[in-house]
Amino acid sequence: MRPGKWWWALCALFVAEIAATFLLPNGKLHLLLTAALLGITLAALWWDNRRQQLRTTHEAPARQGNHLRMILLLLCLGMALAALFLQNSGAVLAMTGAFAAAALILLYRNMESLTGIPTDSPKHRTLLWVTLMDLLVLAFGMGAAYLSSNGYLGKTGQEIVAAAVILAVMLVGGNVAPKIPFNRYTGLRLPWTVRDADTWRLAHRVLGYVSFPLAFAYVALLLGGVGMEIATLSVVILWIGIPGLLSYWMFRRKYP
Repeated sequence: MRPGKWWWALCALFVAEIAATFLLPNGKLHLLLTAALLGITLAALWWDNRRQQLRTTHEAPARQGNHLRMILLLLCLGMALAALFLQNSGAVLAMTGAFAAAALILLYRNMESLTGIPTDSPKHRTLLWVTLMDLLVLAFGMGAAYLSSNGYLGKTGQEIVAAAVILAVMLVGGNVAPKIPFNRYTGLRLPWTVRDADTWRLAHRVLGYVSFPLAFAYVALLLGGVGMEIATLSVVILWIGIPGLLSYWMFRRKYP
């Protein structure tokens, strides 16, 4: 099954949003792209949830999973609306962090219902561990943002903290990526990886292989005097792009 048009539009808008973030931080085009990204994301998630409901209408556990997916969708909507419309930076930080934390806690507490992976499976424990790691990264990021917004961190301190978080995510994520089972909630969720288990496994194996070399390359770029934004953007694009492109190539070969 090929990725739907909604997902392709989402990917294109996401790339445009990243570019606008660096090039037009206060422009109207940035706002329009953000609104379009939000709309396409919600439409894609709603349609995907609707298809799941139609497939599993008569199964009680599946219905429970559908309700949980709808709650996750609403939490994502609240996070996006808070980031888009709130003017006070402190309020944006508090609201988006609260919505994100609630979504991760909901995922952690209902992993079996959402993924269908039994609680006694090692795969289930892997997903729980990754979700806890996401919560820790979120908490650390919110703390750093709070310190920065209140003047406790200078520009150099902000860059050091940001680089440390990115390196930790790459190294820990690269180590655990090959162990993440096929699911729709945690991992490298691209339109083609969430459609096919073999494509998913390839993408996460490649992600594991490239994480450590790219982490060292990131440190080398920063120590070599390359700007923080350029170094981060280049490494993150490679980190996602290499497994993304290779897995897409495999997906197209499997489903020509």
